[in-house]
Amino acid sequence: MFIGFAEGDGALLRDKNDRISFVNTQNESKILYHIKDILGFGNVTFDLNAILIDIKVLDNSALFKLAILFNGNLFFCPIE
Repeated sequence: MFIGFAEGDGALLRDKNDRISFVNTQNESKILYHIKDILGFGNVTFDLNAILIDIKVLDNSALFKLAILFNGNLFFCPIE
């Protein structure tokens, strides 16, 4: 279930300093705190201006764990 959730609303990002992060944005915090509790990593933050909640993973060892979890489990559909 997490894989589909991450595919639909998640993003792997690279900043100008080539640091990688995973972000998933929602409007309800309960699911993001549940994901954080199950995975054991990530930070849940609130953007009060946009009324959105993010879970962010910035730590390289946690990103590596996500890469292992995602490996072979993502579905890509080309846009025509």
